[in-house]
Amino acid sequence: DGLYQHDSITCCLCAIGQRLKKHCTAASPQDTQCELCEPGLYNSHPNQDSNCKRCTSCSHQNANLEVESACTRARDTKCRCKAHHYCISANDQDCKLCSSCTECGLEGVKVACTATNDTVCNDKLKVWYGLLTLSVLQSIHRLCHEPRPLSFLSSLTLVPYTDPSRHLPAIAKDLGWKTMVEVAMRSGMNPVRIDGCKIDNPHDSEERTLQLLRMWTQEQGMDAMKNLIQILHDIKQKGKAQKVKTTCCSLQGGEQQSLQQQLNP
Repeated sequence: DGLYQHDSITCCLCAIGQRLKKHCTAASPQDTQCELCEPGLYNSHPNQDSNCKRCTSCSHQNANLEVESACTRARDTKCRCKAHHYCISANDQDCKLCSSCTECGLEGVKVACTATNDTVCNDKLKVWYGLLTLSVLQSIHRLCHEPRPLSFLSSLTLVPYTDPSRHLPAIAKDLGWKTMVEVAMRSGMNPVRIDGCKIDNPHDSEERTLQLLRMWTQEQGMDAMKNLIQILHDIKQKGKAQKVKTTCCSLQGGEQQSLQQQLNP
């Protein structure tokens, strides 16, 4: 298995799975004494070591590892990430630490999690716009008492990008920044989110109002328009409430049908 020098004497190395017990002598240069590694210990190369190496444990707390192949006298334990985890060690060939795979929400999985890479999710912004459009459409339907139900809402899946700006900019212009802030505050919206709109658009009142309206509509869900009109009535803004209702109901049946086709390709 190879040779090594000890006190100017050439001795034989111990074999894989063994350790050195006693060096050879000048009288017996081929008589190196070796012994097998004990259970829980190993040596994976021919050696002159007086001790075997301790087998690696895959059960370290929070490491999220499991045994792929058990330790033997000739080979160390091989660990791998548990199911639904991926390696975050610098050397993924000898993984020491794993993290749980990201779980995607409604946006869905773009690239599945592997042993060495986390999940990649689809773009949340497209899903947000799709869900926002559905919310707006159903609110308009309820508000305007359309005779036909929007049956496609009952089978909601991931929807493609649909820009709801044909309604919201007009509504934002009708409301104005101060009224939109009052609506958001009365609804219990986080003041930090409201201030964020002002920081993002310090010199454009219409754009910050539109941004806040979009965020507020997302939080309100399917009853967004109905809730908006009710809050406007509560804060004595009946004129603006009527403008919002008129803007919503101006969406003609042909436009609703076009949006429905986009949401159900």
